[in-house]
This record gives sequence, structure tokens and C-alpha cells, in this order.
Amino acid sequence: MSLWLADLTWIEVEQAIAAGFDNLLLMLGATEQHGPHLPLSTDTLIGQELAQRVATKLGKTLIAPIMPIGTSDEHLDFAGTLSLSKSTLAGIIVDIGRSAARHNFRRLLVLTAHGGNYDAIRLGTEQLRQNCPTLEVIALTDLGDWLKLEQTQGLVSAQEAGWHAGERETSQLLHLHPEMVRREKAEAGYVGDFKAILPQMMTVGLRPVTANGVLGDPAKASAEQGRRYLEQTVQALVKAIENRRLKV
Repeated sequence: MSLWLADLTWIEVEQAIAAGFDNLLLMLGATEQHGPHLPLSTDTLIGQELAQRVATKLGKTLIAPIMPIGTSDEHLDFAGTLSLSKSTLAGIIVDIGRSAARHNFRRLLVLTAHGGNYDAIRLGTEQLRQNCPTLEVIALTDLGDWLKLEQTQGLVSAQEAGWHAGERETSQLLHLHPEMVRREKAEAGYVGDFKAILPQMMTVGLRPVTANGVLGDPAKASAEQGRRYLEQTVQALVKAIENRRLKV
């Protein structure tokens, strides 16, 4: 049986919930620039893979259709980026949670593959707590927590791995969808301290910080390293969910 809700009939979903598949995982992605070498769907593609692996390891978990558009205002200076307001994305989370509760899902897991979605997740989960007391909501709501999950393992520096279209994300796309990576166009962007430019990035956007939209250096990216990154992130997410360490 597919774990993706949209692949099932309503009868199959009803039977799955009755059999204990009462966790619904909602992964938030984005449609935003990822430098000159990665597609705008990068976060969504990575998010799909993370959702599949996390749900499989957790067990008894179905996966809602991934949200392909998130809150990406900091990238709007780059062509093609689409962005929802925080209130709109929060409202979508609330409506999905209400639907899940109505169908007797016991728990909603809200994760994101894009760092700009956290404010909306916090807002949406707070509203869900008030409006759907029977639904347990477990959500990753803090960018700092996500950055901790994405620490490199010493193969490249944190600056090279980067936080947007650098070695880390490029490696993951090389593992998942190598045909979508424009290796000949890959180039370094901002390679300094990410935390130092985060306030500026969130107020004036990414373009004044990095003209090509890259935070990091994709030069050393590899499919094998991408496989390792994905495995590490999945292990950390599953452990956090099982220990209820994700902030609600």
C-alpha cells in the first residue's frame, strides 16, 4: 500500500485509519530560486523524499500531498519564486489539520524542507491546538533546530555546505535527481557566517547578500554525500518525533 494519501481511495484510507494508520505527515516545500544550477522545486523534491523515508520508519503513518509553495519572500527578487503569506500558509495547515481530525487521524506531524516556513508553522499549530484539541500536533517550528539537524559531518566546511543551494542541497539533488542539476552552471555564492547575515536576509531579501542566490559552494557536491545527508536527516527527524522533542 502506498503511504501517500492521494494515491489511495477513500475506502482504503478509512480502512488504514481503522488499522492504526492514524498519523498524518504534512511536509511543506517551496517553489523558489536555488541558484543558477538547481531547480525551483529543490526543497519540494527533497521534502518528498524525507516524507517518504520518515513515514516508512515511523510506521502507521500516511503522507498528505506535499505543499509545493511556501513562504519565500526573501527570494522574490529572483525570477520564478512563488510565495504565500505566513497567514495563508498557516491557514492551510489549520484546514488540513481540521480535515485530518474529522477523519479520526490522531496525530498531525508538520515538517518543512524550507526554512522560511517556520513562522507559518508556529502560527498554524497554535491555532490547531485551540481549535482541534483531539488532534495531537507535533511540528518542527524552529529554524535553529533544523540547522542543528543539518550539521555537516566534516567532509566539507559548514560554509561550503551552505544553507541554500550549496554543497549540501546540490549533493542531495545529485543523489535524487541528477538529471535536474546543471553542474556546468554551479558556482559559489556567499560563503561566510550564515547566522551573521540571517537578519539582513529576512528583512531585505537574499539578493543583496548573494547575487546568484547561493549560500555556500556546490563545487564539492556528490551523489554519495547527498545520500549520507538524507540518511542523517531522516534519522534525526525520526528520533526527535519518537522522543516528542519537536517543538509544538
